[in-house]
Amino acid sequence: MAQVFRGLGWATGRPAVSFSTGGRGLRQPCRTIAVPLADPRFLTFVRSHFENAREERLHVTYLDSAGHYLADETLATGLTHCAATRARTLFAKAMAADAKGFILAHNHPSGICRPSEDDIRSTDRVRHLAAALDIPLIDHLIVTTAHIYSMQSGRLL
Repeated sequence: MAQVFRGLGWATGRPAVSFSTGGRGLRQPCRTIAVPLADPRFLTFVRSHFENAREERLHVTYLDSAGHYLADETLATGLTHCAATRARTLFAKAMAADAKGFILAHNHPSGICRPSEDDIRSTDRVRHLAAALDIPLIDHLIVTTAHIYSMQSGRLL
């Protein structure tokens, strides 16, 4: 079962990533501090990409070999029940950023903070492709207004 954090919903306590703590958040280069994925600051950063979204969005955060932030972007915006992108796009951008790992996040506008069968199948496919390219998928987060579910913590990765 995924870990539950009071007021934050489900999230994982491992592994660590780093992100900027100053200015406009992750996009502004400045001092980095290693924090676990369950850190409220990182979860707030992730959730900020889905505020007021009525459609599903797929967001990715690229990491270096030490788990530090390299870049992030929204890869796809879809309908109320799905957002899709080609794996080629994801991995081309990961390689361009020289990423050594990445975290996927997508929202469920329905408010249901559990992965669907399609979420599980798609994540498994991405995980296998990522392993073959030696760019591991660190976690896949499902975001609602009330909770964040970690597929890593839920043992689905």
